[in-house]
This record gives sequence, structure tokens and C-alpha cells, in this order.
Amino acid sequence: MTAAELPTTETARLAALDRYEVLDTAAEEAFDEIARLAAMICEMPTALVSLVDAKRQWFKARIAFGVTETPRELAFCAHTILGQDVMVVPDARQDPRFATNPYVIGEPGIRSYAGAPLITEDNQALGSLAVIDYVPRKLGNTQLDGLRMLSHQVIAQLELRRQVNEARAQGARVAQNSPALASALVESSLDCVIAIDHQGRIIEFNHAAEKTFGYRRVDVLGKNMAKLLVPEHLRHRHNDGLGKYLATGVPKNLGRRLELSAQRADGTEFPIELSINRVETDPPIFAGFLRDITDRVEAQREIERTMERFELVTQATNDVIYDWDLRSHAIWWSEAFTRIYGDPHLAGHTAYEAWLDRVHPEDRDAVGHSINHVIDRGGSMWTAEYRFRRGNGTYAKIFDRGYVMRDAGKQPTRMIGAMVDLTERHLLEEQLLRSQKMEAIGQLSGGIAHDFNNLLTIIDCNLFLVSRGITSEDPATRRELTTYLDEIAQTSGRAASLTRQLLMVSRNQPVRQSATDLNGVVVEMTRMLRRVLGEQVELRVDTSAALPAIMADVGMIEQVVINLAVNARDAMPDGGSLAISTGVSTLRETTMMQGLEVRAGTYVKLLVTDTGNGISPEVLPKIFEPFFTTKDIGKGTGLGLSTVYGIVRQHRGGIDVSSQPGQGTTFVVYLPMTLAATMAETAPSQGTDVPLGTETILVVEDEQVLRAGIASFLRRCGYSVLEAASAVAALAVWDKHRDAIALVLTDMVMPAGMTGRDLAARLRRERPQLPILYTSGYAAELATAGEPLVEGENFIEKPYAPSKLAQLIRRTLDRQDRAK
Repeated sequence: MTAAELPTTETARLAALDRYEVLDTAAEEAFDEIARLAAMICEMPTALVSLVDAKRQWFKARIAFGVTETPRELAFCAHTILGQDVMVVPDARQDPRFATNPYVIGEPGIRSYAGAPLITEDNQALGSLAVIDYVPRKLGNTQLDGLRMLSHQVIAQLELRRQVNEARAQGARVAQNSPALASALVESSLDCVIAIDHQGRIIEFNHAAEKTFGYRRVDVLGKNMAKLLVPEHLRHRHNDGLGKYLATGVPKNLGRRLELSAQRADGTEFPIELSINRVETDPPIFAGFLRDITDRVEAQREIERTMERFELVTQATNDVIYDWDLRSHAIWWSEAFTRIYGDPHLAGHTAYEAWLDRVHPEDRDAVGHSINHVIDRGGSMWTAEYRFRRGNGTYAKIFDRGYVMRDAGKQPTRMIGAMVDLTERHLLEEQLLRSQKMEAIGQLSGGIAHDFNNLLTIIDCNLFLVSRGITSEDPATRRELTTYLDEIAQTSGRAASLTRQLLMVSRNQPVRQSATDLNGVVVEMTRMLRRVLGEQVELRVDTSAALPAIMADVGMIEQVVINLAVNARDAMPDGGSLAISTGVSTLRETTMMQGLEVRAGTYVKLLVTDTGNGISPEVLPKIFEPFFTTKDIGKGTGLGLSTVYGIVRQHRGGIDVSSQPGQGTTFVVYLPMTLAATMAETAPSQGTDVPLGTETILVVEDEQVLRAGIASFLRRCGYSVLEAASAVAALAVWDKHRDAIALVLTDMVMPAGMTGRDLAARLRRERPQLPILYTSGYAAELATAGEPLVEGENFIEKPYAPSKLAQLIRRTLDRQDRAK
């Protein structure tokens, strides 16, 4: 046990206490009422109005406490008067100042204490208004505020008591020496002074009484006080009390502070504080000193209403509210903690240790580190997401936000916050994530169909060529057949790989993290991304050598890449450039990125940069909000970037964005590196009668194997074939061979920003009647404008049989010949 030091102003403090002449006086209702209210608000069984003199603490009011005074060296209040604010002791047995105090280890067994110092206008602490419990307890903010307000009322009562006593003594002296002066003092009093005779008639009514009650003095003198100033429903009590006193001489209410209701001239009732004294005359005269306490009563009612609202809020919500004393590590929990998570205590541990023990072992170190970082580095707000063990052993997903309170010296004193259960929200987010994946698959399906149909067309062409030469005895022909078969096998492998990639992105499986090579993820998705972006967007991929591995769910990281790429595409409606790169970055200190706390360490970076419209400063803070979108209705869900944000957060990474309107946007995703080995690279992937002709055909197809297969087949049909890998390359071939080219067979979707339609328009400006056949497995979007596409007329859909292509070419050329 540690005895309290003496205040530096002890002499002045004791002098102030003496001025109030209150020690060892009888109990007074006004002080008892304040103590009872403090006990009720703080929900503690014991409340005390304690005054500390040189050797002891003495109780002016005591609720459920057996003694009237204690030695000063054992007094909690002796410590309270050293400060300016409420002193809280959540568990006296854990506090070295009180752990061996006889009132703690013996009767009455004090365990928790809160005391608000009673501070006078000249800043002297006379004692405290204190509440006590016999189990560990921590008060909430509203309760502490109520205790502070009530301590001010104690001082007001002491001051009123002193003023009344001084006025009474002075009045007695003056009455003896100068009746005129006595009358002047009564008139100048700030309190109402009303005197009645033994028949209840008013014989004195000062100026303050006139203002308070609304009567003029001349109108009330000589009239029955009860009929004018006492509400009708209380008059019989007043009259009965006066009659009994006159009959018995036994004072029941004389000299006591009373709280009653009075009535104004307009009939309204209001609360008053009243002290009645007898003037020793014969017959007796009764002098009353009273004041309007409407403001104080309303303040008390507001405290009670606030407490009631607070209790209702804590009962109505599943959020757990807490108040953590950072010095003692005691924590007050709202009722929801016990209701949802069970008993917050753990034997042999502080409340903080008991709480941290229930944080999931995988989250515990990070949570403890982040709290200490905010508290020790002068921070004011702490946020974290973690898993927290319920009473039944399962874990809830919690979002926690706490605000750190500091004293005048910037030292942390308390953290007040709330634990919000996000378990259900996370389940919904997972459902949204799956839904978003399926939406991405929907956007990808056209591109996947295009790739897959190209592969099938290659297989069909090569199978046809094999079937035509299978009986040949010529060694050169057999070698050519072997080449065709190899291309079929490789193409089939590529088709299988494409299918696996699609299933990987759309799988509905629990999140499983493993050592992952980000470079491998990006490279594997490149072909798919080209189809998603369209040919108007140039894709550049630059992967950093010797990139460390990350612990990640591959499907989720693919989702990040897809969503960022689609977001960039939508920002470039007229085409542009998209660069995806990887790298390594070291953060030397913990950094906040878009509301995510990214701890110091080494991170693998994914950078996605577009040359699009950019993002305005007004919009930039909102882009990661769920359902926020700047796109037209029906053009986006607003979930793309919020999904990216959620995945990055789940991987304990960070995301940053820089953008200027008209200058493009760069997203940088930070993913923590792992010491595990980088994942192995993915293995490379594994394809009637025909009319003939002799004309020259220009084949424009960006898929090299498919282009070669078509060209080989057409040459076997007798045609001369010119090849181009893009529309731009086709223009160059056209410039050299325009007079020889009889027909152009072109894919619809090609690289370098020029489609098959664009190529056809350029060529027909020079030769309007040039026969052009279109082919595609993904023409839906581009086929909506321009020349109508008719299957079997000017269009053949992939995959197609080579014989069908040969028939369409022959039919088109013959039609052209007839038209000449």
C-alpha cells in the first residue's frame, strides 16, 4: 500500500475546508440525494460524499457504508484530491497503491472505486464524490460524466450551505443592531427569502422572491403562503406539518435542506431547494431561504435519460463497446461482450491480456503490434481486422476501431472503441466475390470462344489435310503429315490449357494460400487479357527477374489482374496502351494506403498503368467503395475495384493509386513476400470433294498456326496464297500485290488497333468490288455496325470445316466472275 502525498496547497486547502464549517454536522437530505443519484447512475452499491481534513476523511453523506470516517492514510479519497479529474480504480487488488489496504483485503472488501474531486472556485480539492463496488468494475464515459456533474452539485450545496449560514448569522447580528440594515440584506439576497407567521401568513417577501414567483411584495403580504406558493396537491402536507410543529414543538424539517415543488403566479410548478428556520419570537416566525433548481433537476434528468439511451443502445446492438484504461490495463465492456463472447475475464491475467488471448493465434502478433504502434507513436486512432474467439470456440471476424485519449502531456490514458462483428458481412463479400468472378467470366467468354474456336479450326484444317494424304507413299508427304499431326497434338494441349485457365478463375473453393510466382500468374493470363482488352488496347507486359514469391491464393490474384485490366480498358474507350509490370519494393516504416495499414517490410509489386481518361481528385477517394461507379447504368456493377481492395486487404497487402485527369492512371498493388521458394513455372501447353481454283487469296489472321493451316489447305486447292498477321501487315502486302489479289479472307478481331472491318474499308476505297470474306469466333460486338455479315455469303464462323471454306471461296469468286 502507498500512502498519498500531501497536496502542495495543503494549508490553503484545509483553510478552505474550515470556511464551510461542515465537518461533524448532521446528515442533510440534499447531500444524501446526490450520493444516491451517483450510486444509481454508476450502478454501484455504495456512494460517499467524502471530505478530507488533516488526519481523517469524514463522510457528509454515505450510502450503504458502515462507518462515518476513516484514517486519512487509508483513504482512496486522499489520492483523488491530488488530481483534477475522476480517479478510477477498476480493481484495487491489482493497484499497488491499494492492494494491501485493510479496507481492500478485509472488510468491507473494496474492489473498485471512482472518485470525482470536489474542487472549489479557488481550485482547492476538499474531498470527493465517490462510488464503490465490491467486484472489479469500470465505468463508462456517460457514467464518468455524470459523476463529474454531480461533484459540481456537491460544491454548489456546500456553497449554498455556507452562504445561508453566513446570512443567518449576519442577519441575527444585524437584527439585534440595525433592523434597517437587516431589511436591506434580505432585499439584496440572491436567494428568495420568505417569512411567515404562525398562521401561515406572509410577512416578508424579498425582491428575489418577486422575480422567482411572479408576485409583487405588496400583493402577497398578509396572505396565506400555502394558497399562493404551494401546489394544491401538496398544501395539506404543508398545513399538517405546520400544525403538528405548533402543537408539539418537535421540529421535523427545520434546519434541513429540502427539495420540493413550488407554484408560480401563473400556476406552473417548478422545483426548489428550501431551508426553513425558526425565528425565536413569540408567537414564532418561520424564515425560509429557497432557490429555483430547475436547471439542476433538468441536468440530472438529462443524465438519467442519457444513461437510459446508452443502456438501450448497448442492449440493442451486437457491437461491443469498450473503455480501456491504458495505465492499469483494466477494460470496461458493454453487456454485448458477455452476451456474445462469454466471460471477458481470465484468471491470473489483466483484462487486456485476457482479450488478446482470444484473438486468433495467427492474428495475435499483428494486432498487438499495431495497437502498440499507435499508442507509442502518438497516434489517435487504431483500426484492425482480426478473428476473435467466441464462447463456443468458433471465431468471429471483427473490425475494431479505437480512439486513444491522451493527457495534457500527450501521454496515453484511455482507448475507447467498438468491436464490430463482420462475420456475416464477410460471407456476403465472399458471395459478391464469387459473383464478380462469374461476371468477369461473362466478359471473358467471347474472348475465350475466339481463342478456342481458333484452336478447333486449326485442328479441323490439319485433320482434313491428313485425311487427304494418309495413303500417300511419298516420303515428303508423310513428313508433311507428321508435321500436321504434331500441330494437332500441340493445339489440343493448348485448348486443354485454356480450359484449365478458365476453370481456375471461376472455381468456387475456399481460399487457400500458397507460395506463388506473381510473374507466372501475369504471364499465364496474358493471352486471356488480350481478348478481354480488345484490339484497340495495346498490352505490354514487363516482369521483373528473380521476383520473390508471395503467399497468395492464385485465383484471387488473377481476379485482381483481371479487374484492374478491365477497369483500365473501360477508361480507354478510344483505345490506348496498358502496361502491366512487376517489381520489388521495401517499405522502411508502416504506411497507410487507402485506409490499409501496410507494415514495414519487403513487398512484391504489381503495377497496372493505362493511358486513359484519368480520375478526378473528387472521385479518387471513392473508387474503392462498393457499388461506386462512374459508368452508365448497365455498364458496370461498381464492384471491380472494391473486390480488388478486399483481396489485397485479405492478403495483408496494400494498394495505392495515382492519377490525373487526361493523363492516365497507375495502380500499385503491394503483396508481402514470403521466404518460401517461388512456384515452379507452368509447363507449356500441347490440332467430300473440295472445289479448286488458281486465283490469288490474301489470308489475314493473327493466329500463326491457324494462318499457316489455312494457307496450306488453300495451296493444296490450287490457289496462290499471300499471308498477313495483322490488318496493318495486310496493307503492306496489298501495296505490292494489289493487282494479283482476287479475294481477301480476314479475321474480324486482330492486333495493332485495326479490325477486319477497318481493313476492308481501306481496300474497298481502292477496289470497291473486291470480294472480302470475314471469319471469327468472336464477332458479336464488332458486327453490330458496318457491312451486314451473312453466314455462307460473306462470313464463315469459326470453327469451320476446310471443305466448307473452300466451297465459300469458290462460290464467291465465281459470283464475282459472273458479275464482270
